[in-house]
Formats: sequence, C-alpha cells, structure tokens
Amino acid sequence: MLASQPPMLYVSSQHAPDDIASCLDGRLPRVRKLTEDGVTMLSIGSHSKSAYYIWLTPSAQGTTVKVMHPEGDSDDPPETDVRFAIARCVA
Repeated sequence: MLASQPPMLYVSSQHAPDDIASCLDGRLPRVRKLTEDGVTMLSIGSHSKSAYYIWLTPSAQGTTVKVMHPEGDSDDPPETDVRFAIARCVA
C-alpha cells in the first residue's frame, strides 16, 4: 500500500536522524521508533493503526526525511500538526 503512492513529504535536513527523531517525539503524540540498518522509522498514531510513517535515512549532508500517510488512514494527529512538527525539527 505505501509503495504505490508518492510520499506526503520528502526533504533533506542537516540534522542527524536521532536529533530529528527526538524532536518529533517531543512534538507529536504516540511516536514509536524502530532503527534497522542505520535507518530510523517512526510510526505516529494509535498503537492499533498508525496514521503516519517517517523514515530518517542518514546522508552525507545529514538526513533524508520521507513521510508517508496511507490513503484513507486516520488523521490523528492532524496532518497540519505533523507537517508543522517536521518543519520545526528538520530546519
């Protein structure tokens, strides 16, 4: 399902993945973190069904941030809140 749609956001940041993850955890509710092979994946939303997925991939300049919001999934938290938090944490 996620692979068939474009990302909601795709940006670069000069901040390290852990710094962005910590920032988002402080700004958004119900953030769960998983790190595998150097890539950090955050799922945001209820434990039974996450609404947003964020991949933080290290790059030579800092971090590449990819945000997915599956079509038809919940807007909890609201998309505007997620976009604002990401903008604050990657700047």
